[in-house]
Amino acid sequence: MQDSLGLALVAAAEPRSQPRRCLKWPGVFKKICKRAAENDPILHSIDLRGFQLGPDGAYDLAQSLRANSNVTELNLWINHIQDEGVIALAEVLQRNSSITKLDLFNNDISDVGATALSELLARNKTLTAIGPVSYTHLTLPTKRIV
Repeated sequence: MQDSLGLALVAAAEPRSQPRRCLKWPGVFKKICKRAAENDPILHSIDLRGFQLGPDGAYDLAQSLRANSNVTELNLWINHIQDEGVIALAEVLQRNSSITKLDLFNNDISDVGATALSELLARNKTLTAIGPVSYTHLTLPTKRIV
């Protein structure tokens, strides 16, 4: 099965409980994902601040980055990707060797997402900066990540 970007979808264990968030600038997002999926050699930085991706958009972006080796920076400020989106990104970025900086400010992340980020940092030695990250509903003891 493929999504609207033409990317292969992995069946989710549970159906999405919330409707898909309305993306700002869906055409731009689609083009960026397509370029990332095609490993465009001039695409080094992806800045999607305020695109309102939500967890589904973060999943689509993660899938487009699966085989990418050119993007080095990813800015996802204010996208409300939540824990589900962070987990999707973390799973893909664990095997990514090009992204060195990931910005996740204001994305409704809780302990679950923070744990996924911690595991990402433990496995990915290329990623040297995550931040700023703002957590919502965080109960774990925290240390500054950046």
